[in-house]
Amino acid sequence: MPEFADPIWFDDPVDPLLQGLVFVGRDGRAIGSLLRFSAHPHTTSHVQKLRYHPDFPGFARSAMERALGGMCIYLTGPCGDIVPKEEMQFHMPPAAARPAGAEEYFGPSSWHKEAVRGECLRVAQNLGENLAATVLERLLGKAQPRPQTDQPAPRARTWAATPRPPAVVRARSCNLTLPIRENYATSPAAATAAQEAETKRLRELQERAGGDRPSPWVFRSRADRVNQLDLEALDIRCFPPGALQARQVTLEMGLLQLGDIILAGLPSEPCVGSSFRLRANTLGGRLWTVSQANGWIGYLVGSFDSLSGGYEGVRTPLPPNGLVQYDTQACNAIREMLG
Repeated sequence: MPEFADPIWFDDPVDPLLQGLVFVGRDGRAIGSLLRFSAHPHTTSHVQKLRYHPDFPGFARSAMERALGGMCIYLTGPCGDIVPKEEMQFHMPPAAARPAGAEEYFGPSSWHKEAVRGECLRVAQNLGENLAATVLERLLGKAQPRPQTDQPAPRARTWAATPRPPAVVRARSCNLTLPIRENYATSPAAATAAQEAETKRLRELQERAGGDRPSPWVFRSRADRVNQLDLEALDIRCFPPGALQARQVTLEMGLLQLGDIILAGLPSEPCVGSSFRLRANTLGGRLWTVSQANGWIGYLVGSFDSLSGGYEGVRTPLPPNGLVQYDTQACNAIREMLG
């Protein structure tokens, strides 16, 4: 195959499953609700530097609470490789004025400026309220207009399905033991030293000319490794004592069973593929996969992303087959809870 000078971008799979659950009192009034969806909430806080804004999950929660009453809790599903496609435009500063390393990056970032003031909030509100309206339509059995007021409506309702107490309510935690890739640095100092050596090699390659000049893929691989070591110098501080020496790390997964539904709290930052595999091998749509801790020791990606590089592939502590072990152990724990 020919080598292309410029990257060709393909859309990765997305998780279209939106899940909702409402807790109803004996009088028919909603006590609270849960909402789960997989997408990075960065429409406002990442782009506009509204650091403490709840983004589209906040608008979704507010819409649920206005319509049902009670408190709504939003749960983010595995979305290490999923972002919402914001329908808005940005003013891009000149390349020379952008942060180092971002001269050719065109994704949403904190140094972008929205073209129309307030557009980020409008898009976040649209995303959140559409999520809420979709769930409310299924819960209440009828189409839902977009809420116009901030007043809750804690009244008795006719539900699409008869509320029933769950036959089983139980929780447990379990450990997932995962390998750490062989070339992961053993200390921040080791990561910095290796990064300096790799940077030197990359510059040497850049200075070659003519037929001796390496292919773009070689440059990309070297640049990814430099970036990887830079991130490792930070992420390495998150590992438990002894993990790097043992070349394995133990992560805690939380499970909550509510009747025929199980909420699985997946540690670190898994990508969308984990949701597909866990649902396919356990409960289908009755399994709620929840991202339990954003970042932490890095992204949990599959072999393709691990080998092809990119941001998520660079920032993973796992070897190419590590995610298979993660998903297998998680599936076994879910099956064990089901008995």
